[in-house]
Amino acid sequence: MMAFITNILRCCLFQAVLISLWMDVISGFGIQLVPQYPQVGQNVTLIVTGIKGTIKSFTWYKGETADNDNQIFFNINNSIALGAQNFSRANGLPNASLHISDLKKADQANYTVTVQAMIKSEATILLLVYDSTQNPNEANTSGQTIGIVVAVVLLVIVLVIALIYLLVIRRRNTKTTAPNSNTSASGVVENDRTTIPGIQMAEHEIQYSSLEFAGRGQRMKPDPEPTMYAEVRRT
Repeated sequence: MMAFITNILRCCLFQAVLISLWMDVISGFGIQLVPQYPQVGQNVTLIVTGIKGTIKSFTWYKGETADNDNQIFFNINNSIALGAQNFSRANGLPNASLHISDLKKADQANYTVTVQAMIKSEATILLLVYDSTQNPNEANTSGQTIGIVVAVVLLVIVLVIALIYLLVIRRRNTKTTAPNSNTSASGVVENDRTTIPGIQMAEHEIQYSSLEFAGRGQRMKPDPEPTMYAEVRRT
């Protein structure tokens, strides 16, 4: 059972690695926060990574979707057009990154960027702004705890599925290997009787017939004639 569960977990891990590698090969486009846990009053840079080719234009949005109502600014050949969500503390960099100075709690949101280079790419990231009295490591620990809980729940589900699978297989094997005293095939025993197509004879009848036939065979053998002895007398 443990070997079966281990194989399932290995398959799941292998598939996750393949999916991750596939996503990196397909895109590799993303956003990184520097610093990773920015606090109120600090500066943060949303660095765009994985750009392939020369940047022709890029647009930043405050939101999960690239809608005009969410647009912060649009940059094409260093010509900037301000959008509905623009604020003075947000500035675009030549590498298509976004720099926000003097962070506020109101800056906490999803940020989306679209970059037109060799191909058009899009990515979104959640910017969390921590209080100056808050320890970012504690928040990170909470996130790790949630991840561990989710992993444990998934593991329990896998174990339950594996257990049900094993029980079903064992039940099928039990039904398959159970002794069957009734056999309808020709020439086999069925309820202690020998079955021949068209003829059914009880076992004791067969034995009796065999004995009778053997007896008849013995009676049919002629008894040897007695040897005759003659007395010869000398005269």
